[in-house]
Amino acid sequence: MSQPQFKVTLRHLTADAAHADPNEASRELGLIDEASLLVLLENFIRTDSQDLDSGILITACTGRFSIQSVRGRLFFYDTRDLTRSYVELTPAGIVQQLVG
Repeated sequence: MSQPQFKVTLRHLTADAAHADPNEASRELGLIDEASLLVLLENFIRTDSQDLDSGILITACTGRFSIQSVRGRLFFYDTRDLTRSYVELTPAGIVQQLVG
């Protein structure tokens, strides 16, 4: 069985998602595996980027999702269902949600 792959786009973030940067536009990382995604999310949780509208956009077999970081917490949004509110999850919880 192959490992799940995720299409990832970073918005106003450095390539490792460790720092918010208003000079960074959208950056396509392409397809990454579960372990690499977990590292990105763990970096991103330490980035308080709410003022820059930065975030991570993830496309998985289960849908398309937006992740925001605010004060050490990650908020998970389903971009295809605007009627649902965000869910606060850990990096591991986000990966688990994406895998289904």
